[in-house]
Amino acid sequence: MASKSPGKLQPADFIEKLYKSNLQNEELLEILVKTMKVINRGIDNTKLSDDYLSLLVHLIAKASTCTVHRRTQEVFQLLNMLSDSSLITTRSIPLLVGVTCNNSRDHDFHCLLSDYLTILQELYIRMPHLCTTPHVIGLVEFLKGQVSECDDCKDKNKMVDFVFELKKDIMRIAEERSKPKHVKKQDIEDQFAPPEDFRTMPVVPGQIDVLYAPNFLRRNKVYGKYLDLDHYLDVQFRLYREDCVSPLRDALLEFKQKDREIRSGKFRLESGLVYRNVLVLNQSTSIDNGDVFELQLDSDHSKKINWIKSKRLIYGSLLLVSFDRFKTIFFAVVAECERETLQKTGCFAVQVFKSGSNVKLPRNEYGIMIEATSAYFEAYKHVLKALQRIKEETFPFQRYLVLCEKDVSMPSYILKDCVYDLRPLIKNSRIGIENTQRGNRRIGMSRHTLTNEVRLFQEDWPSTAVLRMDESQRKAFISALTKEFVLIQGPPGTGKTYLGLQIAKALLHNSGRWQQMDSIGEDEEDKKPIRNARRPEALPKPYMLVVCYTNHALDQFVEGIVDFMPENLYDGRFPRVVRFGSRCKNPKVEELSIKNLRRKARYEFNNPRAGVIEKATAAKRKIKEIRETIEALQSRNIVLWFNILKSVLSENHVNQFGDNKSIVWLQWLHVLEQSWYKEVNKHYQNQKSDKEIKDQLIAMETEHKEEELITVISESEHAFNDRYLEVDDVDFSLNTDTIGLDLDMQCESQLQKTKHLEEKCRLILRLEKEKAAKELHYGENMSEDQVIDVKNIWILSMEDRWKMYRYWLMQYIKILHEQLRTSEQEFNEIFDDYMRASKELDEYIMQQTTVIAMTTTNAARYSESLHKVGPLITIIEEAAEVPEAHIITAISPRCKHLILIGDHKQLEPKPAVYELATRFNLSVSLFERMVKNELSYHCLQRQHRMRPEISELVRHIYDVLYDNDNVYEYPPIKGVRKSLFFITHNKQEAFKDEGRSFSNEYEAEYLRELCLYLLKQGYKPSDITIIAAYTGQMFCIKEKMPRSKFEGVNICVLDNYQGEENEIILLSLVRSNAKGDIGFLNRENRICVALSRAKQGLFIIGNSSTLTMKSQHWQTIIKKLQIEEENSNESETGPKYPSLGKALPLYCQNHLSHEGILAESPNDFKKVKDGGCNLPCEFRLSCGHACRYDCHPFDREHEAYKCKKQCSQTCEEGHKCRKRCHFDDLCCCNVIMTRELKCGHTANLQCHLDYSKYPCPVEVTRTLSCGHPATMKCCIDQDDILCKVIVDRELKCGHTTPLKCHVDPKRHMCVTVVTGTRSKCGHEFERQCHNVFYEEISDCKVLIKEKRSSCDHVIQRYCFDTKFEKLVKCSVTVTMNRTSCGHEYQRQCHDQLYEKAHNCNEVVTEQWLSCEHEYERYCYDSNYVQSHTCEIVIPDKRDDCGHEYVRKCSDTDYQTENKCSVYVEKDFLYCDHKLMLQCHQDVTLVKCKANVTTVFECKHSKTHECHRSNSIKCTDKCNLICKNGHQCLKSCHFPTSCDCKELIKTILEPCQHQQSIPCSSDPNVYPCKAMVKKVIVSCGHSQEMECRIDPETVSCKFVVLKSLPICGHRKMVLCSANVSDVKCTVEVKIELEKCGHSASIKCWEKVTNKLPEIKCSETITHVRSNCGHTITLQCWKVSSNKIPKCKEFISTTLACGHLIKCVCSESKGKHVTKRVKCIAMWTSLSRVVVMNVKQIPAIVYA
Repeated sequence: MASKSPGKLQPADFIEKLYKSNLQNEELLEILVKTMKVINRGIDNTKLSDDYLSLLVHLIAKASTCTVHRRTQEVFQLLNMLSDSSLITTRSIPLLVGVTCNNSRDHDFHCLLSDYLTILQELYIRMPHLCTTPHVIGLVEFLKGQVSECDDCKDKNKMVDFVFELKKDIMRIAEERSKPKHVKKQDIEDQFAPPEDFRTMPVVPGQIDVLYAPNFLRRNKVYGKYLDLDHYLDVQFRLYREDCVSPLRDALLEFKQKDREIRSGKFRLESGLVYRNVLVLNQSTSIDNGDVFELQLDSDHSKKINWIKSKRLIYGSLLLVSFDRFKTIFFAVVAECERETLQKTGCFAVQVFKSGSNVKLPRNEYGIMIEATSAYFEAYKHVLKALQRIKEETFPFQRYLVLCEKDVSMPSYILKDCVYDLRPLIKNSRIGIENTQRGNRRIGMSRHTLTNEVRLFQEDWPSTAVLRMDESQRKAFISALTKEFVLIQGPPGTGKTYLGLQIAKALLHNSGRWQQMDSIGEDEEDKKPIRNARRPEALPKPYMLVVCYTNHALDQFVEGIVDFMPENLYDGRFPRVVRFGSRCKNPKVEELSIKNLRRKARYEFNNPRAGVIEKATAAKRKIKEIRETIEALQSRNIVLWFNILKSVLSENHVNQFGDNKSIVWLQWLHVLEQSWYKEVNKHYQNQKSDKEIKDQLIAMETEHKEEELITVISESEHAFNDRYLEVDDVDFSLNTDTIGLDLDMQCESQLQKTKHLEEKCRLILRLEKEKAAKELHYGENMSEDQVIDVKNIWILSMEDRWKMYRYWLMQYIKILHEQLRTSEQEFNEIFDDYMRASKELDEYIMQQTTVIAMTTTNAARYSESLHKVGPLITIIEEAAEVPEAHIITAISPRCKHLILIGDHKQLEPKPAVYELATRFNLSVSLFERMVKNELSYHCLQRQHRMRPEISELVRHIYDVLYDNDNVYEYPPIKGVRKSLFFITHNKQEAFKDEGRSFSNEYEAEYLRELCLYLLKQGYKPSDITIIAAYTGQMFCIKEKMPRSKFEGVNICVLDNYQGEENEIILLSLVRSNAKGDIGFLNRENRICVALSRAKQGLFIIGNSSTLTMKSQHWQTIIKKLQIEEENSNESETGPKYPSLGKALPLYCQNHLSHEGILAESPNDFKKVKDGGCNLPCEFRLSCGHACRYDCHPFDREHEAYKCKKQCSQTCEEGHKCRKRCHFDDLCCCNVIMTRELKCGHTANLQCHLDYSKYPCPVEVTRTLSCGHPATMKCCIDQDDILCKVIVDRELKCGHTTPLKCHVDPKRHMCVTVVTGTRSKCGHEFERQCHNVFYEEISDCKVLIKEKRSSCDHVIQRYCFDTKFEKLVKCSVTVTMNRTSCGHEYQRQCHDQLYEKAHNCNEVVTEQWLSCEHEYERYCYDSNYVQSHTCEIVIPDKRDDCGHEYVRKCSDTDYQTENKCSVYVEKDFLYCDHKLMLQCHQDVTLVKCKANVTTVFECKHSKTHECHRSNSIKCTDKCNLICKNGHQCLKSCHFPTSCDCKELIKTILEPCQHQQSIPCSSDPNVYPCKAMVKKVIVSCGHSQEMECRIDPETVSCKFVVLKSLPICGHRKMVLCSANVSDVKCTVEVKIELEKCGHSASIKCWEKVTNKLPEIKCSETITHVRSNCGHTITLQCWKVSSNKIPKCKEFISTTLACGHLIKCVCSESKGKHVTKRVKCIAMWTSLSRVVVMNVKQIPAIVYA
């Protein structure tokens, strides 16, 4: 019905009209909820009479009694608004007093009294917390008196009792609320039983899920055990499902609220993104998802979004779509979202869930779409389904996962006396493994020896040195082999992946020693291994499942596995490893992908559905071919071949292209290369300049090609790579040569062929190509009528020809679209069967392999398959980052060994909902939960990645973290004084609302310049990674880094770089503000990841003041950076700096004595533009010129440097060389000269060419020996020309034929066609004249018809095929009647046994004997009644509760097997509230969520859900005033007294210092914090410290000169430092054994005998043994025989007598005279000529 809002009516008129309408309570409730605010304002602002007020009370009483379940929320809203209304607070009692029994409105006092009692009763039942207010209590007291005094009331006694009970209950509630009880919340939660079995809950969300919040959620238990497995799974299922649905619900409810409040309909959502005017374009087919809908966003909205950077509409995200403002909701998942397509057209594809009746999206209607989270719904769906499938009897490791037991058992597949062979680890060799194709014989290893074997449960394990591990790795390794549930924590750089690979290596190599426990060797009762069980020959595969969080980590692990597997990676036809993930860059790993293995396994897959796969593959190939053709025609410069396009041309137009249609077609469009060269001639004739042609070409190129930027992986690409599983097994790539002429390829081909042509010619060719390309894609098409009117296509202008072509092209693309729709429809019909068959094929592949490797996302997708194939061992890397639900669903029932490797102090699981992460502990991983429950785990302790200064930054996060020896050997970063430095600044951050991310322009600019500076120091781009804390900053940095300068440098956002490392890390922290807000940078795990990625150098830029304002973590780190490192391994030559400052100290590698510069701003790097200093380089090159750079550390020997000076040479003609310096290359003059050749013709040749021997290209006509004229080049001898004039010749057979003049007719075979008659059958045949044996060698292929002898059916065969009837069975379809039942059937004529081999599939209708319902069955299925029951649905009524329900006719036990699901109203026992529940549900197991108010002892009150009454605490502010007038702003702390923390200045009694102390503190005992100087008695130094501190407890920070005990050198150290731990860095001289020279090393290296490998840098003069020349060089080069070749010039004489100078090392003595040809050119004047003799510089003297 229409809404009856007050509108322009006065409140009195509206109330009267509503009263007379006599509506039902449900309709009345809906109207009052919408209008109550307006009515309340009318009551307060106008003098509404008592008559109208009494009518309003009656309407409210009637509406409040509505019991319809879906209107519960509206009843709550009405009562909530009423509790604050003046109808209760101020006008209720006057109204009751003023209303008389003579009410003119027919609403008497008794009715009003009853209405108020009804309202109060509903208020108490539904919202008891609102009944404890003074106004309500006062009203109840007044009503009690009125009812007692009213003698003419009906049922007065009942009313009196009711009012007394009501008052009593209200007072009891108020009294209980004032005494709250504190009970442990977690214990209460555990006792609550879920309202339904989580296994019955739908996985895909429905409309109710996004409209109403769940009424039952329990927290993930971080500490302590779960009650049982169902408790554990229920918690995980509901939390994980809520994480998926909650963002959508929040966004939808916010949309609905704002949509009601804001009339314009234009608003933004805080909790999500809204897209308006979304249009459904069409329905198509996705090869991966089947049916999808293509949506288009509003163009105005879409153009404002940078889709390349944006995180919106990421593949797999869940969306809400509606076309009626969310009265009806469609759930959709993003299926295809190319970012370039979104940017251009705003189009993307979604897959719609078929929930309820909502199956298809309406076309041509504008809708609204909401996106609330980018979480991957596919993973949620599969994990939730897998959780529902878990059963208690098959789920492994319940002892640890559920009950948190600490005693871990050994793996059940090995025995206690098991011996493992560790040779592959000890010798670092490949493993041996059981070969199923060779009788389970172990391959790849020789016989075992005792020295390499170890008994698993004894103490004789190899040492750390033998195993190539440190002690912590060794302990973890032993535990991983001997325990069934293993946790290994790996801090940064400690070798988690290395250890994981070693574990996998040992396990797989010893797979032949495992005991199969699935079927034998196990007792059913106690499940303990039987000692004398016999091991089978081979365990079923797969042996191992490896799960990694990211594709990159998975590839690293798989590469490691491949490296230790046997060299023959294949076991039969299948590899030993299969990888599930997106495309991999490593071809060796990509070969193992499921996509490639599907193609191989398809032919061996023996399954009824195998035919479906082949059919689907063909359909997919066709779809891909058509789509790629359409895309190529629309995006590339392709002109279709004539035979492709002729199907859309009329017959008249086709005939006009003559005989050679393909060539004429391209000539007609002017796109043949000959056509382009004609234009070249025209341009030459017009004598256009190069500049004019170039300007025209630039004008044709419409797109301005900006400088290409470095490539980064956006959030959407990163998500796509992790989510998308590339399983497309159709290997198809369109070859554009098959459909048309590619203009770009033709142009490029011509430019490659014509490199010798002038630039002008090349420009013209490019210009013609651009003209044709423009015509292909731009301009109008001809209409159909215009095309029909064209009679002669050759008279059309080029513009009209292209219009006509574009029309034909459009028609052809329409045909392609029609073919595409047909192919998609065929694929859709078999899509479901295809997906099932593909799944079975994947499972078949898994069963053939030894190791399955997956990302966590794919483990979720394949959880059901993993449960079927059942890997025995599961290794999960980065387990601390994986949600717990993902891990438990990846564990198959057959799994006997679980190894978790990770670090919970780095990154953690990232739920979509922050509240679930913090309040419900969903961000706590299984790994962290096990550690916190004190399950035994191993922490690796020795890091091999970071130099000591860098590892010190994260050392406080870990209890133990040692540095390995290798990190002490890192060289200092070149060109920078510090290898670790924090550049602090105060430039403000920026927030971009579009990407909802932060950026900092200053930091991006600084890191760009720093990165460029490091590249100039000689570092490879791949050695440098720039990490940005925010996505917005990553793109900000990218936009400043052109690919030409920074190709190879990696830019990555922090969260995506976990587990990675690089030599140098540049870290941008971004956040810089006055409030100290740093977001997730305050999280310890993010800090740990950010600071632990660098190996040799870490340079951080950020605002240290912002970071330390509120963060204890950053305060600790900044303090470490501020301490100047005394024992650092930095260069000793320059001044010392702390590792934090506003400017980064740089130095020049070539001039170490120079102080260098301090780079405070990005512009400071320009002072050293070439990476060194501002001095000129002036290196003298071999050509004699000097280097034009400033001082530069890269390419010091100038081997890659190219001289840019102008060549100064002049040719014989006096032309000056216009090239740049080309020393070592011949100087060839390219000036065009007109030369007269020896034949008299002239030619334009380059000056350096010898025209005396140049072949004349002029074409001339000469008479050949046969008398015919011929055209040839002047330089060609006419006797070498074959005459090609066509003449008629008589052949030896008598026939005449046209031949080229030079062809001998005696050798020519006559091809004249003659007719003959076959001797055997009399049929005529045709043959070529020369083929006289045609009849003998060819069969007669005349088709003849004859009847079969067996069945009289006519057959058609070739004349020669006399055995056709015997070989080919009769395939004519005949109709027959079955002898058994009389039904007709069709078969092929030859198939006499068809009736016996095939059942009758006719459908017959019969009647059930038990119920008289009819059913249909196949005729052959005579046992149908025995195997089926009646499926007709009939209504029935329950015996226990009387509710109606529907059941299948045959399901007579439905009542006993299914509980009643009818919703009924139930009362809570402890609070008397009511709730709509399913009939079978126990109300005692459900929480009461009615709002109540608790009054605490502190006099504060709080409104909360009723079930929290026993645990609620006061959270109000204290607000008490202290003696000094300060107000306490802390949370209520009753009964503890206030301790005022306001600071006041006072004089402290003991020391008389004035201090600011808390107001409540006693100045007589308050510890003084004034800084004073005190003398430390132990050493006598004075030190500044707080007054309260005892100097004897302080470590002296005074720097003193102390003698080191071992070497006696003196060193400045802290007074309190233990000198025995200090490394002496004094340089001492030692004598080198090889040469006797002295060298400098650090003293501590000499003392500890850790001598580095020293190269003697003493300069000596060395006499060469082979030539006697001397050379000055460093000593170590002589001892290591690295002496450079002799560069001395020597003189030698050639055979011709000329004297040359050449390099000694190249001359090889006198043999040079034989190798070198004299190319001296004699002229009348003697001169020096520079020449090149096999790249040996030489000077020829004349």
